Amino acid sequence: MAYSTNITIGMFLVVSLGLLLAQPSPAEDAGIKGTTKVSVGGGAFGNKSKQKVTRVQFAVAPFGGAKPDYDRAISVTSNDDGSYAVSLPAGKYWIGPLAKAHDPQNYLPGAVAVVEQIVVVQERSWTLVDVLEIGNAP
Repeated sequence: MAYSTNITIGMFLVVSLGLLLAQPSPAEDAGIKGTTKVSVGGGAFGNKSKQKVTRVQFAVAPFGGAKPDYDRAISVTSNDDGSYAVSLPAGKYWIGPLAKAHDPQNYLPGAVAVVEQIVVVQERSWTLVDVLEIGNAP
Protein backbone atom coordinates (compact mmCIF):
# COMPACT_ATOMS: atom_id res chain seq x y z
CA MET A 1 0.00 0.00 0.00
CA ALA A 2 2.85 2.44 0.78
CA TYR A 3 4.35 1.66 -2.63
CA SER A 4 1.06 2.57 -4.37
CA THR A 5 0.75 5.82 -2.41
CA ASN A 6 4.31 6.82 -3.31
CA ILE A 7 3.65 6.22 -7.01
CA THR A 8 0.43 8.24 -6.86
CA ILE A 9 2.16 11.13 -5.10
CA GLY A 10 5.08 10.93 -7.51
CA MET A 11 2.77 10.99 -10.53
CA PHE A 12 0.87 13.94 -9.05
CA LEU A 13 4.12 15.86 -8.57
CA VAL A 14 5.27 15.13 -12.13
CA VAL A 15 1.92 16.18 -13.60
CA SER A 16 1.82 19.30 -11.40
CA LEU A 17 5.37 20.24 -12.38
CA GLY A 18 4.53 19.68 -16.04
CA LEU A 19 1.50 21.95 -15.80
CA LEU A 20 3.55 24.57 -13.99
CA LEU A 21 6.27 24.51 -16.63
CA ALA A 22 3.70 24.64 -19.43
CA GLN A 23 2.21 27.89 -18.15
CA PRO A 24 3.43 30.99 -19.95
CA SER A 25 5.55 33.17 -17.75
CA PRO A 26 5.38 36.63 -19.28
CA ALA A 27 6.43 38.01 -15.94
CA GLU A 28 9.94 36.62 -16.32
CA ASP A 29 11.11 39.17 -18.83
CA ALA A 30 8.76 42.14 -18.57
CA GLY A 31 7.39 44.48 -15.94
CA ILE A 32 8.18 47.65 -14.07
CA LYS A 33 11.12 48.48 -11.86
CA GLY A 34 12.63 51.54 -10.33
CA THR A 35 13.13 53.47 -7.14
CA THR A 36 10.67 54.80 -4.60
CA LYS A 37 11.17 58.21 -3.02
CA VAL A 38 9.41 60.36 -0.47
CA SER A 39 9.23 64.12 -0.89
CA VAL A 40 8.20 66.26 2.05
CA GLY A 41 7.56 69.95 1.49
CA GLY A 42 5.95 72.83 3.25
CA GLY A 43 6.65 73.85 6.80
CA ALA A 44 8.43 77.15 7.37
CA PHE A 45 8.27 79.68 4.55
CA GLY A 46 10.97 79.18 1.99
CA ASN A 47 11.69 75.55 2.84
CA LYS A 48 12.17 73.49 -0.29
CA SER A 49 10.95 69.95 -0.76
CA LYS A 50 13.48 67.27 0.06
CA GLN A 51 13.43 63.88 -1.59
CA LYS A 52 14.68 60.78 0.12
CA VAL A 53 14.99 57.27 -1.27
CA THR A 54 13.05 54.98 1.06
CA ARG A 55 10.67 52.06 1.38
CA VAL A 56 7.18 52.83 0.01
CA GLN A 57 4.02 50.76 -0.38
CA PHE A 58 1.87 51.35 -3.46
CA ALA A 59 -0.60 49.63 -5.79
CA VAL A 60 -0.39 48.53 -9.41
CA ALA A 61 -3.60 47.84 -11.35
CA PRO A 62 -4.07 46.75 -14.96
CA PHE A 63 -6.40 48.78 -17.14
CA GLY A 64 -9.77 47.25 -17.94
CA GLY A 65 -10.93 49.31 -20.89
CA ALA A 66 -10.69 53.04 -20.24
CA LYS A 67 -9.97 52.91 -16.50
CA PRO A 68 -7.89 50.96 -13.99
CA ASP A 69 -9.32 47.64 -12.81
CA TYR A 70 -8.79 48.25 -9.09
CA ASP A 71 -10.26 44.81 -8.26
CA ARG A 72 -7.15 43.28 -9.85
CA ALA A 73 -4.67 45.63 -8.16
CA ILE A 74 -1.62 44.22 -6.44
CA SER A 75 0.23 45.68 -3.49
CA VAL A 76 3.92 46.43 -3.94
CA THR A 77 6.41 47.35 -1.23
CA SER A 78 9.85 48.50 -2.23
CA ASN A 79 13.01 47.38 -0.44
CA ASP A 80 14.64 49.46 2.29
CA ASP A 81 16.92 51.00 -0.35
CA GLY A 82 13.87 52.08 -2.38
CA SER A 83 14.35 49.56 -5.17
CA TYR A 84 11.50 47.46 -6.50
CA ALA A 85 10.69 45.22 -9.46
CA VAL A 86 7.30 43.81 -10.42
CA SER A 87 6.96 41.21 -13.15
CA LEU A 88 3.95 42.00 -15.34
CA PRO A 89 2.64 40.97 -18.73
CA ALA A 90 2.58 43.59 -21.47
CA GLY A 91 -0.19 46.14 -21.07
CA LYS A 92 -1.29 49.45 -19.58
CA TYR A 93 -1.10 49.91 -15.80
CA TRP A 94 -2.06 52.43 -13.15
CA ILE A 95 0.33 53.05 -10.25
CA GLY A 96 -0.95 54.86 -7.21
CA PRO A 97 -1.98 54.84 -3.56
CA LEU A 98 -2.89 51.46 -2.12
CA ALA A 99 -5.84 53.03 -0.26
CA LYS A 100 -7.33 54.20 -3.58
CA ALA A 101 -7.04 50.72 -5.07
CA HIS A 102 -8.88 49.30 -2.04
CA ASP A 103 -11.73 51.85 -2.14
CA PRO A 104 -11.59 54.10 -5.22
CA GLN A 105 -15.07 55.55 -4.73
CA ASN A 106 -14.37 56.89 -1.24
CA TYR A 107 -10.64 57.57 -1.47
CA LEU A 108 -9.38 60.85 -0.05
CA PRO A 109 -5.64 61.55 -0.09
CA GLY A 110 -4.05 61.70 3.33
CA ALA A 111 -1.15 63.79 4.56
CA VAL A 112 1.13 61.51 2.53
CA ALA A 113 0.11 59.95 -0.79
CA VAL A 114 1.69 58.17 -3.75
CA VAL A 115 1.57 60.21 -6.97
CA GLU A 116 -0.61 58.44 -9.54
CA GLN A 117 0.93 57.42 -12.87
CA ILE A 118 -0.06 55.48 -15.96
CA VAL A 119 2.62 53.29 -17.53
CA VAL A 120 2.78 50.93 -20.47
CA VAL A 121 4.75 47.68 -20.27
CA GLN A 122 6.00 46.34 -23.59
CA GLU A 123 6.56 42.65 -24.26
CA ARG A 124 9.98 41.42 -23.14
CA SER A 125 10.86 44.81 -21.71
CA TRP A 126 11.28 46.35 -18.28
CA THR A 127 9.81 49.83 -17.92
CA LEU A 128 11.69 52.12 -15.53
CA VAL A 129 9.28 53.96 -13.24
CA ASP A 130 10.25 55.99 -10.19
CA VAL A 131 7.42 56.13 -7.68
CA LEU A 132 7.06 59.26 -5.60
CA GLU A 133 5.18 59.60 -2.34
CA ILE A 134 4.55 63.23 -1.37
CA GLY A 135 3.63 64.81 1.91
CA ASN A 136 3.34 68.24 3.43
CA ALA A 137 4.97 69.18 6.69
CA PRO A 138 2.89 71.27 9.09
